Amino acid sequence: MAKIPLNYFKRLSKAVTTTPTSIYTTPFQRAGIIISALATNTDNAAQTVNAYLSTSPSPGGDVAAAPSISILQGFQLPPNDTVNIVVNKLVLQEYDNFIVSSANNNKINITLSILETVNTPY
Repeated sequence: MAKIPLNYFKRLSKAVTTTPTSIYTTPFQRAGIIISALATNTDNAAQTVNAYLSTSPSPGGDVAAAPSISILQGFQLPPNDTVNIVVNKLVLQEYDNFIVSSANNNKINITLSILETVNTPY
């Protein structure tokens, strides 16, 4: 019988746009722990970044229609700088989404470091 690992480490990077976009969705029967969320301003002017947490009822659910909780709203990221926008760990349950947007397209990059762990029922 093959052994299945209980934990997975992931790193995701993406350019941020003006449209709120899910960067990470926690898979079925897993919990996701965001260890860090580095937002990098690649422009020589300050840029605004927003981050949200939302829960979709099922895979493929409409992220834009799901209720969301603001994690960071209107944060001014200094020019040519990087900030960890999640100060401590952020735990996401099955199908939760980490969503980001900015005032301008492709001026901010986001890099998430995530620990996924098996989330089995009792």
